[in-house]
Amino acid sequence: MKDSDLRLFSQCLSEKAPIILNITNYVAMNMSANALLAVGASPIMSLYPAEMEDLVAISSAVCVNIGCLDNMQIEAIDRAVSMAEKSGKPWVIDPVGVGASHVRQELVGRLLEEHHPSVIRCNASEILGIHKMMSVGNCEGIHISRGVDVVPGIDDERVIEAANEVAARYSVVVSVSGETCIAHSFTNENIFAVEHISFHFKQFRHTDLDELFFEFSIQL
Repeated sequence: MKDSDLRLFSQCLSEKAPIILNITNYVAMNMSANALLAVGASPIMSLYPAEMEDLVAISSAVCVNIGCLDNMQIEAIDRAVSMAEKSGKPWVIDPVGVGASHVRQELVGRLLEEHHPSVIRCNASEILGIHKMMSVGNCEGIHISRGVDVVPGIDDERVIEAANEVAARYSVVVSVSGETCIAHSFTNENIFAVEHISFHFKQFRHTDLDELFFEFSIQL
């Protein structure tokens, strides 16, 4: 992706000001909203299942973050992504801490298999967890996910290989944040990378750069 492509994308985004529905956790809400506003989008946040039909109808895309699950949020996610898929609108999943619990693994696995997201936005630990799930059905024994942070010492080549295979399996763009952020399309034709980011970037969630990188990757 060239600088000129990014400038054109940014210009188009500002002109269209698309509404983005965010079903996310309380930690991410403020920064996600501000990052979307910064690139010219119009964010709206909701966790309430009863209004998903109306909100998906007016939105251009849906962003799902599983960072702090409860029954109401799971119902809201199911309703929103079902409607987005039926209406042909892109939706993004952030599988926060997917390897940490069976509940998260089951939810992410079901969403990937049944509702076909456009983008998986994750960190290195999470993409390796999804890759393990894809191969054997669970993340047990892989020891790569503790909370939302990345376990140190993960090999970049291993992450790229996992991202490639997950992208091909689910026909999605895989966007992985870390010291080197990568976005990998399932066609293997478009790869966008931002290198030399601080190691400490791995330890944070939902920074403005993280959200902006997701916005760029959805265009691949």
